[in-house]
Amino acid sequence: MKCPKCPHNQPVKSGMKCASCGYRFSFNPQDVQSQGLTDGRFLAAVRAASQNDTAFFTRNQLYGTYCRRQKVSKVPGILVGTLFFIFGAVAIASNNIPAGALTWFISAIIFLATLLSRPSILPRDRFMRLIERWMNDGKPLDKLIVSPSLRSPPPQSPESDLYDYGIQRLLIVQRDELVDLFVLNNLHAEQSMLVLSINGYPNYLLGHAKRVLEEQPDLPVHLLHDADALGQTMQSQLPKLGLPLQGRKIIDLGFSPDDFNRLKRAKQIDPTNRKRTLPADVLALPFLSTGLAACFASEMTMSALLEEHAREQAVASSNSSFG
Repeated sequence: MKCPKCPHNQPVKSGMKCASCGYRFSFNPQDVQSQGLTDGRFLAAVRAASQNDTAFFTRNQLYGTYCRRQKVSKVPGILVGTLFFIFGAVAIASNNIPAGALTWFISAIIFLATLLSRPSILPRDRFMRLIERWMNDGKPLDKLIVSPSLRSPPPQSPESDLYDYGIQRLLIVQRDELVDLFVLNNLHAEQSMLVLSINGYPNYLLGHAKRVLEEQPDLPVHLLHDADALGQTMQSQLPKLGLPLQGRKIIDLGFSPDDFNRLKRAKQIDPTNRKRTLPADVLALPFLSTGLAACFASEMTMSALLEEHAREQAVASSNSSFG
């Protein structure tokens, strides 16, 4: 285990305390619960999710980053398969055709197993427990959104300053932490959007949202939700917000299981979730923010945008030339 605090490489059998600097490891890569995860790999995922400690991120984004970083080296399998192929060729050249055929058959099995091999990835619920273990060990994650933090307006900030970026759209999200994700990373200002959750969070913005909707009858209203059953019914929950949304066009940007089946970058995320009912924020912040911006600009849904992207990739692939 590589110590995150010093250059020492600690053998697992030497214990969970670094013999050089005293750092206490949280994860034992030989533990079934950790499934090969080490402190160093965990911190590498944290750095990637936080964009080198410059962006706030959610637990789901940390998990998605961890999943995308898991790789399986195919080099050993390819080398072994190649050796068996060479041995088979030598056997056939020596007129030992049965031995050569058998060796080539083994080589083919090795190549096929290598090509089909997949990394070992922790299920999402188990990874979430490991995040809790890390924090319980007294190791804070400064940019992790642990719980909603926008319960009251910023101190000493008049309303005119809070909304001086101008409101061009209303985005209603399924979970409170998604509000924090967009606001703390200033995406609400970049996209000129007022962000609320379906739970009415943050409560102090509800009155402003009602005024903006009344003043701007054509203000676009967008929804963003997970691919689970609750997310699919999010539009039916809008009346509980008490906002003047009757008769307005509501654009559903939320994800469906089919969307995550199409997304290549989501293939490795929580492979045990075969129904692909993944949360929206398992996607990296840059991808999520770029997708939202494209939807806002084109007035398309996320599903339609993904379908168009898939068609463009298919056309590009069919027109590609290797000659």
